[in-house]
Parts: sequence; C-alpha cells; structure tokens
Amino acid sequence: MKLQTKLSFTVLGAAICFGFAIFIYFLLLTPVRSLRVDQTYLQNATTRILLERALANRLPIIGLAEGLEDLADAHQKTQQAFQKIAELKNLKSLDVQISKALAVVEHLTSTANKDYSLLVTAAKVLSKDGDSIGISSRELTIYNVLLQPLVLRSPLRAKLATDVENVKKQLVEFDVWIDSAFEIMHQQFSKIDVLINNTEVRVSQMALLIVGLVVAGLLLGVLLLSRRVSVAVTKMGREVKFLKEGDLTRRFATSFKDEVGTLSRDMEDFLNHHRDVVRQIQSVAEENLRVKTDLEMTTSQNAQATAGLSSAMKTMSLGVEQLEQSMATFTKALQAIRDTTDDFENMLIRQNSSIQNSSTAVIEMQASIDNIAALTGARAQSVTQLVQTAQDGGEKLERTNQLILEVGSSVNDIRDMAMIIQQIASQTDLLAMNAAIEAAHAGEAGKGFSVVADEIRKLAEASRENSQRISSNLQKIVSVIDQVFTSSSETQLSFSKIQSEIQLLSQALDEIAHNLLEFSVGGKQINEAMAVLQTASNEVNSRRDQIAQAADQSSASLEQVENVASNVQSALETLNASENNLLSSDEAMRILVQRVAEIASILHGEAAKFRTN
Repeated sequence: MKLQTKLSFTVLGAAICFGFAIFIYFLLLTPVRSLRVDQTYLQNATTRILLERALANRLPIIGLAEGLEDLADAHQKTQQAFQKIAELKNLKSLDVQISKALAVVEHLTSTANKDYSLLVTAAKVLSKDGDSIGISSRELTIYNVLLQPLVLRSPLRAKLATDVENVKKQLVEFDVWIDSAFEIMHQQFSKIDVLINNTEVRVSQMALLIVGLVVAGLLLGVLLLSRRVSVAVTKMGREVKFLKEGDLTRRFATSFKDEVGTLSRDMEDFLNHHRDVVRQIQSVAEENLRVKTDLEMTTSQNAQATAGLSSAMKTMSLGVEQLEQSMATFTKALQAIRDTTDDFENMLIRQNSSIQNSSTAVIEMQASIDNIAALTGARAQSVTQLVQTAQDGGEKLERTNQLILEVGSSVNDIRDMAMIIQQIASQTDLLAMNAAIEAAHAGEAGKGFSVVADEIRKLAEASRENSQRISSNLQKIVSVIDQVFTSSSETQLSFSKIQSEIQLLSQALDEIAHNLLEFSVGGKQINEAMAVLQTASNEVNSRRDQIAQAADQSSASLEQVENVASNVQSALETLNASENNLLSSDEAMRILVQRVAEIASILHGEAAKFRTN
C-alpha cells in the first residue's frame, strides 16, 4: 500500500471521529440553546417592566395626556412580553420551582392589568375635572395642578385635590406591583442562568473527552506510520552523506514498495546520470585552464597598445588647447580693434554733427547777439522810467502808513467809549435790581414801578451785551490794522529793495551791451576754427575705414583657423571616447579573464573531489 493511501486513511478516520464528536456536542447543546432563547424573553420582560416603571414615575411631572399615552404604549409591550413568557414550555418542563415562579409571574400579569386600569381611570377623572375648570389634559401636571391660579380660584379645587391624591395612590400601588414583578423576574433569571451554565459545562466536558480520544487515536496512527518512513529515510540519509563527500560509487536500496522505494530508484537513476556529467565537467575544466593562459597574454598586449595611443592623444589635445587659447586671444584683440574703430567712427560722426551744429549755432548766436544788443538799449530806457515809478510808489505807501496810524488812534478812542458804556450798563443794572427790590417791598403800589425797573434792567443788559460786542469787534479791527500796518511797512521796505535792484539792473544792462559786442567778434573766430576741424575729421574717417577693412580680413582668416582647430578637437574627443571605451573593454576583459580563471580553477578543484570509478 502506498504511503499516501496510508496517510489518507488515517486522516479520514480522524476526520470522521472529529465530525462525530462535533455532532454529539451540538446535539447536547440543543436544549441549552432553547433555554438561552427563553432566557432572552425573560430579560426582555424585565427591561419592559423597568421602562414602564420609569414612565409611571415620570407621569406626575409632565403633561397628563402625554404621560398616559407613553405609559399605555409601554404597558401594551410589557403585556406582550408576559404573553411570550406564558408560552414558554422548555423552562416549565426543566424545573418545578421555575414552573411555579412562572405561574406567579402570570398571576402578576392579571394584577398588573387591574392596577393599570385603576391608575388610568383615576387619571381620566382628574383630566375630566381639569377640563371643567379650563385646564387641558396636555397642560395638566399632577404635582403643580393645585397651585395654578385657575384651580386656586375654582370651587372644584377640593375635588381636584381628591383626584390628585387618588392618582398618587394608584401610582404607589402600581410601583409596588412593578417592584414585585422585577424581583421575581430577577430571581428566575438567576436560576435559569445557573442551570444553563451547568449544562454547558457538562456538554463541554463530554465533547473534550471525545476530541481527546480522537486525537490520541490519530497520534498513534501517525506514530506507527512515521516510524516506518523514518527507517527508510535514515538509510537514504546515510547514502546522501557519502554523496556529499564526493563518492559517486554508492548504491541506494530499492526493496521498499511504497513512495520511499520509488524515491530510492529515482535517486539511483539520478546518480548514474550525475556520474557522466561530472566526468564531462572534469574534461571541460582542464580545457578552461589552458584557455585562461592564452587570454591573459592577449589582454596584456592590448593594454600596452592602448597606453601608447592614450599618450599620443594627450599630446595632441594639449597642442590643440594651446592653439585655441592663442586664437581666442587674437580674436579678442581683433574684436577690440573693431570695437575701437566702431567707437571712433561714432565719435567722428558725432563730432562732425557737433561741428555742423556748432557752426549753425554760432551763426544764430551772432544774429541773436545783435538782436539782444538792440533790445538791451530799449530796456535800459524802460528801467530808468521804472526807477522813477518805484520812487513815487514808495512815497504813496509812506502816506498810507500815516493814515493807518491815525485810524488806530481813532479806534482806541472808540474802545474807551465802549468801556464807559459798559460801566454805565453795569450801574444801570444795579439800579434796576435795587428798584425791583424796593418795588417788592412796596407791594401793590410798587407793581408799576417794578415793570419799569424790569425794562430798565433789560435795557442795561442789552447795552452791556452791545458794548461787549463793540469791544470784541474793535479788538478785531485793531488786530487787522496792526496786520495792515505791518504789511505796509514790509511793502515799503520791498519798494526800497526794488529801487536798489532796478539801479543794479540798469548797470547790468550796460555791461551786457558791452559784452555782446565782444561775443560777436569771438563768434566769427569760432566759425573759422570749425571749418579747419571739419577738414581734419574727414581725413581721420578715411584712415579709420582702412583699419576696419584690414581687421575684417584678419577676422575671416582667424575664423578659418578656428574651424580647423574645432574639427581637430572633435576628432580628438571622438578618439578619446573610443580610447575610454577601449580601456573600459580591456578592463572588463581583464576582470572577465580573471573571473574565468578563478571559476576554472574552482571548477577543476571541485570536479577533482568526485570519484566516478
């Protein structure tokens, strides 16, 4: 029988036993799962009881209609949960005490319905009485309904108080029922939980026992099978150890009828083929050693030839670089000459233009000088008249200053009179006050005098205000007069300066007329010099053209030399790149030859370790 078949039967038996154990385990857990479902119903009923209790406790503090709606919905769901408990069969058949407890729970259900009906009836009565007073059931709250103004003024307040006490009483009885039901449900839930846990422990222990027996049987079968395989594999391992040491003359036992025997026969065929391959490798290794020597000699000769070529190329490259530097220097010199001649040409053009402009300007200047001389004579006469006019203006301004001083004196007199008026107004106001006092003392007889005194007082106040306004305006007038006098004095001083400047202007005009005559003579001499300078500039421009032509010819020759040098440099760069590639190839060849030599030596040494005869 094959080894795979033996292992297959062993694994199949273990799987069957393991599946049977799992089936027994789940079969034993079936009643436990039913109990867990029943336990869920009990837990749901407990939750519903607590929720109904919370809604009942909230009923006094919210609107009565809203609280009753929420409580009715919760009570309906609680009754549905208790209906589920009444339909449970597994719990009733499992334990007598649990069956009795569930009967008590069913009795509590009927009691709960009775207490709930009483509570709803009492709440509806309270809601009806509240509506009769004018308080809707949405606004009515049990805790503060008796404190509302409508209730305090209503004759039905005593009836409402009785209804509130009745509702509170029913709430207490309903809460007592909920406490009893919750306590009973909690006790039964604890008992069921202990019972289910004990059942699960027994089922788990039995399942573990079955699984342990299956695992022990599986281990025994695997141990017997592995012992037979271990004997055959150990024997093959000894033979493979000899093969590792290079002994290819060993033989494998092929007496087994299973996979181990098939493996031994395959190893024997592989060993026979391996002997032939090792013999061929030994022959090839000896041939590689001979080729290695020839490759080393060829690589050495290539390295010497490459070194000579590299030295010659470096010398040529150095010569080309020096030639390029000389040509660059010469090119810069030619460019400097060309730039200088261009600048010189521009300078000559600007100079010729300047000469022409200067000649034109000198001619125009002579004409302008003649015109200026004629205008200067006419302006001299005007300046003389201006001096006389300035003297007359200074005298009139001095008279104006005297008049301003006289006005200032008059203003001071007016200011003194305004002060006197203000003093008279103050005295009149004081007299009016005394007259008013006396009129008050006189009673009815002094009423007419009191009116006169009041009018006098008003007149005195108006006089004082006008006097103050006059003083203020006079102060402003005095300030303006001072400013005018100051400005007039500065104007008089300016007229004096103008007279001095006009006299200086007259003297300057005389000097300008004399200098213009001298400028006219100098302009004629400048025209003669400009003509000589124009002739010299034309000669210099002709010589510059000859220099620029020679520089262009030299530049063309130099460009041809640069092209030749650039071609030579490109050829050298190509040779240099080829040389680098050749050096890289030689180096790679040398490394490759060295590696081949190492591999050949290693291959020859390793092949020599094997024994094939």
